[in-house]
Amino acid sequence: MKSFAKLLLISSLLVAVCGCPAQSSEVRPGSAHFVIPAGTVLRVTLIDALSTDVSLPGDYFSASLAEAVVVEGRMLLEKGTQVRGHIFDLREPSRWNGAAALYLILTEITYGGKTFAITTQQFAAAPDLATTADINVGTRGKDIHIVARTRIDFILAMQVEI
Repeated sequence: MKSFAKLLLISSLLVAVCGCPAQSSEVRPGSAHFVIPAGTVLRVTLIDALSTDVSLPGDYFSASLAEAVVVEGRMLLEKGTQVRGHIFDLREPSRWNGAAALYLILTEITYGGKTFAITTQQFAAAPDLATTADINVGTRGKDIHIVARTRIDFILAMQVEI
């Protein structure tokens, strides 16, 4: 019985001296595996300008997170984290086709020096859908122009494991 008490005392002291580090409320790059759940909003700031008169479907664009990504009180991705996307589709304005439309998705995120594939829902910019002041949306026969530094919200369609 005394040996059990000694063992318990020694193990308690070891835990106290060598114990686990306190859990941080943020994840450090390259330090841990984490999951960002589907449905998480990624608020980004465009680095590149986009428009229906210059851009083409499949063209890539760069952006960065406008806000940190926080899940269950833990900061998983810092503001400024680099992301990349592409123009999923676009519709040029025409007399027959109607107003222009521009459809964007995010495809990659860079974290800890590595690039991870992501899937987001489409962001659509069209005359009847525009909600951002920096998106210059024309009416019939006019192009859509999204200037650099425009903030856009994308929603993760699938969870991301980093």
